[in-house]
Amino acid sequence: MNVLVMASTIKMGGAKTIYNQFMSYLPDYIGSDKYLVYVSEKLDKPEIPNVEYVTNHIANGMKLLKYERKHLEEDLKKRGFKPNLIISLQNNGYKYIKDCKQIVYYHQAIPLYEGVYNPFRYLERILFYYKYIYPHLMKSTWTKDSIFAVQTPIVKERFSKTFGISMNRINTFFPDMEQINTSNVIPNDWGDDNYHFIFVGEGLKYRNEITLVKAIKTLYQINRSIAERIRIHVLSSKYKNRNVVPAIERYGLEKNFVFEGKVEHLKLLEYYKAATGLVLTSVIETVGLPLMEAAAFGIPVLSSDMDFARYVIGEYKGATFIEPYDGESWAIEIEKVCVENKQYPLFNPDQKSDWINFFNLISNIK
Repeated sequence: MNVLVMASTIKMGGAKTIYNQFMSYLPDYIGSDKYLVYVSEKLDKPEIPNVEYVTNHIANGMKLLKYERKHLEEDLKKRGFKPNLIISLQNNGYKYIKDCKQIVYYHQAIPLYEGVYNPFRYLERILFYYKYIYPHLMKSTWTKDSIFAVQTPIVKERFSKTFGISMNRINTFFPDMEQINTSNVIPNDWGDDNYHFIFVGEGLKYRNEITLVKAIKTLYQINRSIAERIRIHVLSSKYKNRNVVPAIERYGLEKNFVFEGKVEHLKLLEYYKAATGLVLTSVIETVGLPLMEAAAFGIPVLSSDMDFARYVIGEYKGATFIEPYDGESWAIEIEKVCVENKQYPLFNPDQKSDWINFFNLISNIK
């Protein structure tokens, strides 16, 4: 069987993780099949028998999709490669390639959740696109019998309702999660006796960071002595959080928010081990990896009360779920974490890999 894998628009984030995991398992399941993999120049290209790569150098995702629509069939003919199956790891399908079954791995959560975004605000323009335009664009590329892969039952249900796709055409495959040996992690030395919380993510509107800013402002009114010792370590740059920086400055909270910039994963683990807790105010996630990572260290986790959060750490004893936009409730729970200073049993569920099921799906639709 000839299998065409499309990962040409993938550059970073969760989609890159899915690509890397897929390619790491492929040697165990490829058999005599031949794979042609279209990838962006930012992705690894491991040497695997019967696997050939085509590297894309077009940076703009929309321009690339338009290019592929015009030239992909022609390029496949030149290569003498007629696919029996297309696996798209990047949400879109390839409706114009006929007589070919398709699996679409979908992992863009923004269209699946409520949200209002203003296209005339620079920092919300891309969110407006993903919420209101992207769903129609993606749906127009799928065939009437496309098979879909998503990461969790939560995404499956929301995806089905959002796009009107029958549940029996949607398959769930939880991605592999790193099993963290916390005993080997050296805790970060903060150099003080303050309360250090971790916030993972940039200041996009759905990350809801403004609620955290309001919570710290409220905490100054509730318990000033604790509020003065709060340090929120934001794991992205001040520039990427420029939508909330004015509020931080207006409330005089500059010392409470520490913008760490991009942090290597090992350093992040060191932060977790030394942290007072994790705060995740986001209202949109597919899996919510920081929730699971923080729980693996047994630290308190304060999360928006959202379905994705309850799915991944609902059984964790150290999890507290809070109404996403209620700054006062966040302030109260942050104060409680500081006062109680608790550690919890490490939460690292034995999640078996679902990739064998993904490759079984490939075998079953040959």
